[in-house]
Amino acid sequence: MSKFMKLIWSCISLTPLFIVLALVFLADWLWKKTFLYSNVCFIICLSLVFVLIIAFVFIMNHVIKHLEKISFGIEEIESRDDTIASGMLTYLLPLVTISFAEINWVAFMGLIIVMAILISITRVVLFNPLLYFLGYKYYSIKAESGVKYTLITKNRKFKKGEQKSLIELFDNIYIEVKDKDDK
Repeated sequence: MSKFMKLIWSCISLTPLFIVLALVFLADWLWKKTFLYSNVCFIICLSLVFVLIIAFVFIMNHVIKHLEKISFGIEEIESRDDTIASGMLTYLLPLVTISFAEINWVAFMGLIIVMAILISITRVVLFNPLLYFLGYKYYSIKAESGVKYTLITKNRKFKKGEQKSLIELFDNIYIEVKDKDDK
């Protein structure tokens, strides 16, 4: 996919963060009233969640179907779920104690812009937690060629040398797709 799609995919992966932020802003708006614009921020976060989910559905239903399928055998496979869980906790737990009234919003937006630029020009792709809600898991695989990749799949059982029908989402990140013959 293009660098723009990679940036969109990375933004989509932040959907759980916006859900938590929306809940924090909602709680502040209804009970604490410590942040002047918590109602506006709640509506913005909730709107972002809906836009990102719509973008995710569009990518999963339309864009991926039009990418070229490839097939290769898997030599080794290892689950990456532990990495994902720790990453999610790392960026969601600090929101419990954050004080939005004391944030330097100019610096915060600068940080977001720098992160977006770095994501778009590097090979970094954020793990997308929304895939977990659809039953996908992340695996580190070694192909028969000896090259290591990240595989996103709903499959839980693998056989050495088994051929998989895959689509390359980004550099060395593949998602398994079902062939029309598969049930």
